[in-house]
Amino acid sequence: MDVLYAVTESEMYHVGEIDIESSRPFVISLDERLSDLPDIVKILGRQHEEEFNSYKKIQDFLNLSNKETLATIPTDKRNEYIRNTFVSLKNALSDLVDISYIETYVQSKQFLRQLNRPTVDIEKIKSLGELIQHDHIFEKVKDFGSSTEKTQYSMSGTVTGRLTVTTGPNILTLPSSVRGCIKSKYEGGKILQIDLISAEPYMALLMTGQNPPDDIYQHIAEVILDKKVTRSQAKLITLSALYGQSSRNLEKSLPKEINARSVIENTKRYFKTSVIKEKLKTDMKNRRFRNVLGRPIKLDSEREDLLISYFLQSSVAECSIVAFDNFFNGTSLNVCPYYVIHDALIFDADHEASNYLLNLGKIPVNAGTWLFKAKVTQVSDI
Repeated sequence: MDVLYAVTESEMYHVGEIDIESSRPFVISLDERLSDLPDIVKILGRQHEEEFNSYKKIQDFLNLSNKETLATIPTDKRNEYIRNTFVSLKNALSDLVDISYIETYVQSKQFLRQLNRPTVDIEKIKSLGELIQHDHIFEKVKDFGSSTEKTQYSMSGTVTGRLTVTTGPNILTLPSSVRGCIKSKYEGGKILQIDLISAEPYMALLMTGQNPPDDIYQHIAEVILDKKVTRSQAKLITLSALYGQSSRNLEKSLPKEINARSVIENTKRYFKTSVIKEKLKTDMKNRRFRNVLGRPIKLDSEREDLLISYFLQSSVAECSIVAFDNFFNGTSLNVCPYYVIHDALIFDADHEASNYLLNLGKIPVNAGTWLFKAKVTQVSDI
């Protein structure tokens, strides 16, 4: 794998190689928005000392570009920084299992950087703001309409790998209604959302070699629980079964004649949660508790009740990004991705592409060898 030093998004220089087969380069930079290093050292639990904090303070104070800041650093110091950063990268990859995760990590980082800042309908934002009574949320919605800054994500902000926003509009915490204020850049285009269908229970079935049905929750309601519950109730039961939620809390959402503990146990047997948990306990004992793409997951050994929850959340969080990257970079359709929202992605599509995707029904998408099904919906219909 080539290692590049990025001065700007378009100006990069080759500084070395690491012993990994990959067509994608690993990028280091003084600008953390361009660098792949900060997130990966946190994910892998390694150390990386930042040597140029004083220069960054000068950069912020004088509002310098990254290229201008780099020019203020003496050549020998700058070369030393690049060498030390390269060594930090090699040290971070001291474990062969960590090396196997790097390709996934770099693919995800590059896709997140490719996301674009959309055009927002200011009048719609104003109308939406008038309906919001909470001042804090109102300010966030207003900022979404006025900001020209692109949303930047961190992959290391949570234990499981679910994304957090570091700069720009925080689409993860904004009301879903703001998505309807995004304008298509294509004449006759539409703003769409692609979601992985029932991603976490789907992953749980794949883990035990089962073939997931077309509609997991409907299947559980009709087949596993003998039509005793509705599809929406089956969804709540599934969440309780996979994530260890209390049967007492579930009882409030079920008819009185339904025994919450019994339907949870039946659903657990369907997902073979005992098999999954035993495997994850072994991985934890051997200090190899990782998601399906190889990302290490840090969890207190005493919290076995969270093993399946953390594993599924982490696996789906990262499989989603890889699947979206494979889909968007593998299509010839005129589409433009804007925001990742957990296991969904907001994107723009021209008239032809939007009609085609909306009429497809279920779409196969893959993350490595893991195959999922996705659906595309028009944002205004959600």
